[in-house]
Amino acid sequence: MRIATVGLWHLGSVYATGLAELGHDVLALDPDPRRIADYRAGRPPVAEPGLAELIATMVDAGRLQFSADLEDLAAGPFDCVWITADTPVDDSDQADTGAVLDLIAQCLRHLPAGTVLAYSSQLPLGCGDRIAAAAELVHPGIGVRLVCSPENLRLGTALTAFRQPQRVVIGSDDPHAAQVVADALSGCGAQQLVMSRRSAELSKHALNGFLALSVAYANELARLADATGADAGDVHRALASDPRIGPRAYLRPGGPIAGGTLARDVNYLQHLAAAGAVAMPITAAVLPSNDAHKRWAVEQAIAAGRPGAAVAVVGLAYKAGTDTLRRSYGVEVLDALGAAGMGVLAGDSRVSALPERLAGVDLRHPAAIDPAAVGVIVLCADDPALGELWRRVCDHPDPPVVVDAVGALELAGLDRPQRIRVLAPGRVASAALPAVDPHPGR
Repeated sequence: MRIATVGLWHLGSVYATGLAELGHDVLALDPDPRRIADYRAGRPPVAEPGLAELIATMVDAGRLQFSADLEDLAAGPFDCVWITADTPVDDSDQADTGAVLDLIAQCLRHLPAGTVLAYSSQLPLGCGDRIAAAAELVHPGIGVRLVCSPENLRLGTALTAFRQPQRVVIGSDDPHAAQVVADALSGCGAQQLVMSRRSAELSKHALNGFLALSVAYANELARLADATGADAGDVHRALASDPRIGPRAYLRPGGPIAGGTLARDVNYLQHLAAAGAVAMPITAAVLPSNDAHKRWAVEQAIAAGRPGAAVAVVGLAYKAGTDTLRRSYGVEVLDALGAAGMGVLAGDSRVSALPERLAGVDLRHPAAIDPAAVGVIVLCADDPALGELWRRVCDHPDPPVVVDAVGALELAGLDRPQRIRVLAPGRVASAALPAVDPHPGR
């Protein structure tokens, strides 16, 4: 097939390259000429394992080209034009859908009538109707043939997620358009769930909303375990062993929802509920619960701090395998500790620069952090160099307190000597609460 993708940040870079690897001829477009220049120089905007190398391979094979000129859409013909622009999310987890819809409106001016237009951008339910209405204005009576195929990538493992998806959702009210997208993705070998366009739009919100609910619930249990002397790790094992929940459920206590991805869809669901006057009190409680958990690591670090010693925040990238700081939990912890008057330094092996507001914070490789110079180390994400830092901590005669906010030591398979004080959600045992009377007042 000949396919055009529009939008080239994280989502677009993976889709354009992945579709080319499936054997299609792909023209990857983005109206930002600087971004196109970076791609042509072999520099994708987000680090992703294997991505830069695969881009180079696909370009050399002649199956992947780049352009900043949306007018090239008129030069087709394309079997499918695929909208792959990432939706910007602000600091309140509110999505700027207008930026993506404006880009689509620009594309519509150059698309022939009846073009199969797929969108995997993170848009709320109802945007497909808006796109269809806009297309009808350009091509009255014909419009375009719309397909919603929600993305399900993960930063740090995005190529694997594209190559080996657990399932592919294809939503369209046009059987021909749905078949085009199904054929384009057939090389992935995944189960394809074909449904209506609106159902596909809602399915993405439902998935991320459920994952966000699971994370928030697990962290609420962890905070309750801290207060009652229970061990949240044991509670997790009990939950995971129940076949109605399962070992892969998002119920391991750890860090809060970060990055904006899950929170964006929770907000989408709340906006949709408000518009339809539908009560969704459980969904409405997810983000406030998550905000409460964001303070956990900060409170532990402040309580464990040593006079005159800095707090080292290690693991700033949003996820392992990438270098993006977009809505990074580690950066939020740096901000909060600084606001509390704590001296801080930052450690990450992939990040080369901090946001401008943190320009005065010392950023170094984790292995270069001196355990003698810090009173507390806060682990906010997995980092490839964590093992090197951990060896230095273990070898030090007076090691700092380690606040493992995300279970990084367990994920890296690192042992925890008893002489090192490690604080993790749900494993900071307080004095057990007295037995609670289930029928107070009787």
